[in-house]
Amino acid sequence: MDNLSAKQLRDKIAAGQVSSVEATEAIFKNIKERESVIGAYISTFRDSALEKAADVDNRIAAGQEVGQLAGVPVAVKDNMCTTFGATTCASKILENFHAPYNATAVEKLLSADAVI
Repeated sequence: MDNLSAKQLRDKIAAGQVSSVEATEAIFKNIKERESVIGAYISTFRDSALEKAADVDNRIAAGQEVGQLAGVPVAVKDNMCTTFGATTCASKILENFHAPYNATAVEKLLSADAVI
């Protein structure tokens, strides 16, 4: 799964060749293995991402319509407002800022059923 584009992964998830939960678990495995060296994430939302992935998998299995990025795990940079977690922009002054809304880009990812 490491070398797939978002579209290729989405197609495999839609075809049932890989589950969104498997793809999301793979992402968190990579984060666990590499984050101490790379330092790319301020926060991650493993539990909610896996819940969203399971929901997408269930909807696909039930034959329900899903969005264009259904089940694809996506990281959102910490300078994008989200209603979940703090939006710190990697700044101490904003370490406790919780946005009252999602940025438009985040809303579009959510409406496309991306796993955030």
